[in-house]
Amino acid sequence: MPHTALPVLTAATAPLFVTTAEAARMLGISSATLRTWRTRGGGPPARRIGDAGRLVRYAVADLLAFAQARPAERSTSDVPDAA
Repeated sequence: MPHTALPVLTAATAPLFVTTAEAARMLGISSATLRTWRTRGGGPPARRIGDAGRLVRYAVADLLAFAQARPAERSTSDVPDAA
């Protein structure tokens, strides 16, 4: 399934909460990884809302804070040559 580009979000246009699939796309991970983090810990906080708490949602502010707190990954191409 092709990925669609996310719209540019501003404080005025950003939703307060997003679904697991939307949160995963924002973080650049799979929905399965986000679900695993939710059950085992270590991921951004999730909220259960709706009738009997069946809907899982993530606050956009929590996702942004989580992403900013994580160290940036480096690839081998980022490492300077030892010359």
